[in-house]
Amino acid sequence: MPLPGPIPENAPVPETESELREHLQAVTASERRLRQLMNADPFAFLIGTTGGEVRYMNPALREMLGYSAAEVERGGVRWDKLTPPEFADRDLQAIQELQQHGRCRLYEKEFIAHDGRRVPILLGASVISDAEGGEEVAVFIADLSALQHAQKALRERDVSIAISDERSRQLLRANPFGMTIGRPDGRVEYANESMLHMLGYTSADIDTGKLNFWEITAPEHLAISRAAVQQVLQTGSCPAYEKDYFHRDGHRISVLVGSTLIPNLEGGYDIASFITDLTELKKTQRALEASQKQLNEQFAELETLYQTAPIGLAFFDPKEYRYLRLNDAQAKIVGKPKSEILGKTLTEIAPIEGLRELFDSVAAGKPLVNYPLEGELPERPGEHRHWTVNYFPVFSQTGELTGITAASLEVTDIHRAENALRESEKLAAVGRLASSISHEINNPLEAITNLLYLARHETDEQKRNEYLDTAQHEVGRVSQIATQTLRFHRQPGRPSKLTAGELIDPVIALYAGRLANSGIRIERRYISTTTFRCMEGDMRQVMNNLIGNAIDAMRGTGGVLHVRSLDTVDPHTGQPQVRITVADTGYGMTDETRRRAFDPFYTTKGISGTGLGLWISKGIVDKHSGKLRVRSCQQPGHTGTVFHLYMPVHSPLSDGPHA
Repeated sequence: MPLPGPIPENAPVPETESELREHLQAVTASERRLRQLMNADPFAFLIGTTGGEVRYMNPALREMLGYSAAEVERGGVRWDKLTPPEFADRDLQAIQELQQHGRCRLYEKEFIAHDGRRVPILLGASVISDAEGGEEVAVFIADLSALQHAQKALRERDVSIAISDERSRQLLRANPFGMTIGRPDGRVEYANESMLHMLGYTSADIDTGKLNFWEITAPEHLAISRAAVQQVLQTGSCPAYEKDYFHRDGHRISVLVGSTLIPNLEGGYDIASFITDLTELKKTQRALEASQKQLNEQFAELETLYQTAPIGLAFFDPKEYRYLRLNDAQAKIVGKPKSEILGKTLTEIAPIEGLRELFDSVAAGKPLVNYPLEGELPERPGEHRHWTVNYFPVFSQTGELTGITAASLEVTDIHRAENALRESEKLAAVGRLASSISHEINNPLEAITNLLYLARHETDEQKRNEYLDTAQHEVGRVSQIATQTLRFHRQPGRPSKLTAGELIDPVIALYAGRLANSGIRIERRYISTTTFRCMEGDMRQVMNNLIGNAIDAMRGTGGVLHVRSLDTVDPHTGQPQVRITVADTGYGMTDETRRRAFDPFYTTKGISGTGLGLWISKGIVDKHSGKLRVRSCQQPGHTGTVFHLYMPVHSPLSDGPHA
């Protein structure tokens, strides 16, 4: 649509063909600058703090300012250092608005790019919450460089030449930004195709006067729009500002408007405006806020799990090993309030010989898994304590060591119980069980600690959700292990009726992690579904010993653990019984070992064994009127050991309470 009106009297008119050519070249240069503006993506954003810290820049902003992702991640970029001094007061005003209202109004300023050039920008900011309940600031930024160049070009152009030149009209039509020329009364004289498409109008609507910007401006934005028009009339331009238009079909469109004054063909002035559709950006901002809210809720859930976990969890800085974070269980282990622990070094809190050297090894990239740690802490002097600990290095995406995470399970009471059991010749299998439970619970809880850290620092939403989903799965593992452990220790006063599978599976569940880590495959075949009466807790101790011994026999080599059940008949009495088989493909027993397998204090495990497990297991089976048999082989290609447990279906156990 051509721009109407005669050439104003004060417009410079070329007198010669040479001057006309110069004017055309100037117009071509203006067209080129304007085309660059239309192809630019002005939107970028960062997340930081009111103190000047930049925690994240999106690619558009990094490209705008010439910084790499690595420079941002290292903390080498601060928004207050990017800001020229003359904008400090305006930034302070925006910070005050953020603190009072949670967001600030749009305003213009400049950033200093990496190469020293100044980049004019329009920015707005909102306060968001981080994972720890603190506050961050999300800043949305539009690059005004192209817009300012275009406004300057528009003011300087010769209107009469621009109207008559077909290439200029093509440029205006192809401009991806909305462009209009109108009167202060709101009447639109010209709108390019992008603007017409944005509003749902046609060129015919302009010709018939149906498009008036006062009529399509949202009522709550009329005041700011009129103020902007007055500023344009008085000063020649106005800063870009946000408002809402009504589309022809009635829905709202959020836009960014910048205007400048240009001479019209009647000797007066019109208002030329550049309009950017912010609707999708607003949707993205709302989606980001909703996503932030959801992530905060999920972080809060994980934080609750972290703080209430029954195992001590902590995070240390990678240089001086100072406490940066810990949960309630870790504070209980130390015996001090969290406030007295945070910021202190590892050795100030736990002056245990060799502990710092362990951390040095972890900081060098060597994780420490299920390590038995023992010593005294200052808060409980004279008390020798034991822990099972896991220490892991934590690295950033660039491979930089950012900290050390620790998971500590106090097993002092378990050690005391083990000593008491050994002294009284009771169940030595408690030690094996305690270690397995520690291992099984330690791993998922330690994984939760790492996942929480990764999710908090991950900027990609899909990866954050993957970390959170994995953490939720690990929580389920902890719950399942806890349930199985409680069931394992339940010892009712009366006999229970169980099938072989009901007796065996809870024990296997406790060893699931150890089986997987040892490369042991388990094959279960429960042909028998017959129930038999037994003291459930005692018989689980028997199964724990048999399965634990089988795993030990395949340590370092892996193999197959066979667990089977079959209905049989006692050949001597003719009474029905259930045969339970536990077989391994380990190194087998010598004849000497097989003969003495059920002797008390006989062991082939050195100091790690007490020689009581099979002896006590056989005693339990005998009390149930059952039988425990063993056979073994050490022939090459056929090594392994098989235990058969025979349980009578009609047990002579009484229904009265048992000690």
